Order: sequence, then structure tokens, then C-alpha cells
Amino acid sequence: MTKTLRRCITAVLVLFPLCALAQTYDFHAWINSPEAYFTTNAERDEWKKSVITQTDADRFIAEYWSKHGEQFKKDLHARIERADQMFSLADVPGAKTPKGRVWIMLGSPSREQTDERGSTVVQGFDPRPIGQNNSVERGAIQTQRWIYKHDRLPKEIAIPELVVSFQTDTGRGNQVIDNLGVVEPFLRKVAEYYGSRAATTVAAAAPAPTATMAVAAVVPQAEDPLWKAAEDLGGAFFDADSYISAKEKPFYAVNFYLPQAAKAFADVKSVLLVGLVKDASGKQVAAVREPAPLKNYGSSSDRYIDHSFQLPPGKYSGAFALFTPEGTTLLANRHADFTVPAPTETTVSQLLPSAQVESFEKQLELDPFTFVATKYAVKGDHHFSAKDKISFFTVVSNPAGDQNPQLTMGVKILRDGKVLHRLPPEPASLTQTGPHTFLVGPAFDPGTFEPGQYSIEVQLKDLNAPKEADGSIKSYNARADFKVD
Repeated sequence: MTKTLRRCITAVLVLFPLCALAQTYDFHAWINSPEAYFTTNAERDEWKKSVITQTDADRFIAEYWSKHGEQFKKDLHARIERADQMFSLADVPGAKTPKGRVWIMLGSPSREQTDERGSTVVQGFDPRPIGQNNSVERGAIQTQRWIYKHDRLPKEIAIPELVVSFQTDTGRGNQVIDNLGVVEPFLRKVAEYYGSRAATTVAAAAPAPTATMAVAAVVPQAEDPLWKAAEDLGGAFFDADSYISAKEKPFYAVNFYLPQAAKAFADVKSVLLVGLVKDASGKQVAAVREPAPLKNYGSSSDRYIDHSFQLPPGKYSGAFALFTPEGTTLLANRHADFTVPAPTETTVSQLLPSAQVESFEKQLELDPFTFVATKYAVKGDHHFSAKDKISFFTVVSNPAGDQNPQLTMGVKILRDGKVLHRLPPEPASLTQTGPHTFLVGPAFDPGTFEPGQYSIEVQLKDLNAPKEADGSIKSYNARADFKVD
């Protein structure tokens, strides 16, 4: 092999990866990417007129970074990375969502307002034997308003207040700015403001980055550090389980319960809820980073927050956490391995306690722990007052003969490990929550229990199911421990 030939082969081996990388760069999309959020109207016009080839795009992008300076570039990339962590929605990177764009350009709002209800409904099936109608949400739609006071806006173009109203359809992974006619002109002013300021503060001799920098925004990010964070609930309690929605969509619901004694949350009124989910292959398939207020639990000083993740049937691992609103401090973190069953599988969810049952005019389809427009807020610490009405609930999916299921329910109450009461099996009172799902569970009036440590065991027998090999009736058992003061 000659020296010249060796040199040519080396050149091919070195240059090929760079060519392959360049081919993955869609230069047409750059002007609408997060890197271009601060382009001015004049720059956007220039792009339309002058950028025809990738070479034109590389030149434009290099000049753009040169004009704004290296620090601007670093700050913008840091914001893009942070927005991807905070605002991802289904398959959309966080920086490309409307929330991500507003946050990158304006920063965090002065305050937030969230309305979790109020979307359109469709008539559902008959949930009860008597024939009452049920309304089921067409989609899990959330309205959230970010309110920016004048001190959070660039002072040279500040207005008394800017309200940005987001509509998020979590079921479809879609998000829009509801009042775009008000918000978009102000965002363009922000881009003009920072663009003109950059032109006067950056030295003309600033070195231009290479053309390959244009692909920085599409390089895959490293694994979220939350996956490796040590579990620490910080005094909170965590519950979760899989359910089937009224429209037969499987989902996983999680609940953080924060008793008054949880000191980490003493001065916290809202949190950044983070949920990451990987499938059995280790691929991350869901990521939620949603600012949300903590909800009061009844008349106590305890609070809670819950969320749902729509997922196809399969086995998963999840990392679920609560951060301070700005996302800088981890307050509670729990990892969980779980299975989401198919809508056709016969399953029984775990027995969960509640002392706060609320009825609504309508419900979101994926509203966690809500069945037939009734919310069963999970009492995560399993700690009740003797004055509470104590409820336990479980959901049976696809019982035998589910067009006319026949289930009996027997209940055993233990106190300090000893049997206190046995309630013999009786026909279970079922509430139909979907075409093939049924809510069931006992409830106890205030004053039923004296102070003490209790356990409840519920046995459901499916009279329509084929008998087991030993001739016994197929049954499902669930248990929960609780304390009463």
C-alpha cells in the first residue's frame, strides 16, 4: 500500500462520520427550533430570502451565534436543556412545547393558576343497575395560566401584567396557547429587544462557531439523573396502581400524600411534579414535568397531589418525584416497577383507603382515582380520626360474565392482629366504571372504630367464574392496614 493511498483511506475514514452527521441535520427546520426563538423579524425575513441550501443555513446560523455572543449561546442551550426536563409532553421535547418556548423567553411566571376541569363531555354507559347516565370526559384537558407581573418582564418593554393561558390535552399530547393573539406580539417584542441589545454589546471580532454546531439541539440527551437518585420520600407517602379508563384506555395513577408532619413540605404550596417511565427494554416512553399546586386533604393540614400516565399494556419502571416549584430541590422521590394490564385482562386493583370522597358534574377520562365522576382521594398515611367516614375501594376488571357479574364480598376486621369482626359474604354492591370494570369496597360511618391499629381483609368471590381445580369458587383477596385515633 502506497503512502498516498494510506493518506486517502485515512481521509475517508475521518470525513465519513462528519458527512453522515450533516445528513441528519434538517436545516429547513432550524428557524422554528428553540435555538431560533430570539431571532428578530429582520433575521427571519433574511432567512426566507437568502437560505436556499444547507451552506446558506450554516452561514446564517454561524453569523447568528457570532452576533449574539458565546455567553448568549451557552445560556440559551442551558434553558433549552432545562425546558426539555420540565415541560416534555408525550413525544414532544419540552423546549418545543408552548410552555417551553414561553419559559425560555420569559423565565418563570410570578404565579400560576390551574383549572383541571371544564372540557367537553360525551354521554357514557349506564354505570348503575338503576340506569342513571354517566358523563365521561372526551380527553384529559387542563387549563393553566401563567401570570407575569411587570417586574418579571424586560423593563424596557414591560407591561403591567402578561397572562399566558395554556390548554393541554394530556390524552393526545397536545398543547396550545389559548390567547396567542395577545402573547405572540409580546414574544416578538422580546426577541427584538434581545436581538438589538446583542448587536450593540457583542464585539464584531467574536469567533464564529463551526457549521456542525447547528446540530447541537438534536443530539440525544443523557439519561435523566432522577433515575439514579436515591429514594427518599421526605416524610411523604406514595401509592400507585394501574386502572382502565371508561373508554378502555389503560393508565397508571400515582399519589403523593403529605401529612402535616412532613417538614420538607412545610413552606411549600406548589411543586414541580416529575414522572419518568421506561418500558421493559429500558427505553424512556413517558416524561412529565408539571408545576402543580398541593391540594388540601379534607379539613386537616395534610395535603396531596396525584397524576395519571396513559400507557399501553406492558411492564414498566418509573421514577416519580416532587421538586420545589423552580425545580432546584428534590423533596420526595420514589421508584416503582409495575405492570399495566390489557383492557381484556381480569385484574383486581389494590385496596386503597380514603376519607375524602367528592362528586363532580363530570370527570376527566384519566383523572386519577376517580370513578363515575367521584373522586376517592387516597389517604396515603392510612391514619384516620374516629370522626372520619372511612372508605376502602378496589376495581375489578373483566369479571366472569361481566354483562351481569355476580360477586360476593366478605369482610374481616382485625385489631392488633386479632379478629374483631367477620362480615359474611353478601352480594357485592358494584358500581360500573367502564364497559368491563366495576368499583367495589366497604365504607364505615364516623364513630365505627375506636382508637387502635387495624387491618381490613376483603374477599371477593366470582360466582360466574369456572371453579378452581379443587372445586372452590374463584376469589380475590385484598388487605389494607390502618390506624384510628
